[in-house]
Amino acid sequence: MSKNKFWTIEEAQYRDKICTVLLAKSLLDNGRRRTQDGWVKYSNKARQNNKFYTPDTPLVHAISKAAYNQRNDSRKKREIEEIRPFLQQTLRQYEFITLTRIRYQPKNQSERSDEVIHNYNQNNQVTIRQNIAGPNGKITKIDKKVLKAIFEDDNPQEINSIYRWINGTDCYLWRINSREDQI
Repeated sequence: MSKNKFWTIEEAQYRDKICTVLLAKSLLDNGRRRTQDGWVKYSNKARQNNKFYTPDTPLVHAISKAAYNQRNDSRKKREIEEIRPFLQQTLRQYEFITLTRIRYQPKNQSERSDEVIHNYNQNNQVTIRQNIAGPNGKITKIDKKVLKAIFEDDNPQEINSIYRWINGTDCYLWRINSREDQI
């Protein structure tokens, strides 16, 4: 891979490890739109061929947080000033899809914990059981356990600061607001 086709983001905390992550400078598959299941298939093939693939939400957050934390580092400033608008444009103009899926449980289930599935249908899939259903709202008002399950980060003020820096707006969580008998 040519270095001019990706950015290198160091010190990204992902899955309790400090990693260096490569972020493609262009959208996957030339920006083609797909369903999440379509991106699952695409990513399985891409991983087999050591190519860029669709991340899960914690990896997107790890990239965003590392860029945010390095925004004033004189060695990384120029690169970060390229990454931020790329992330902003991606969030605003495209159906931003990750490989994180939330499987809500109906209220008549004996087990009411929802499932947050990261890297859905990938070899490194992780499932977290947590009640996610609830009112929409500013990220700073969301239960820390919900944030931890989705972002692998439970600091609502910091999460909001990161995405406010990227997008220029406060961060909100939209979710199923109440449980039905069947979902």
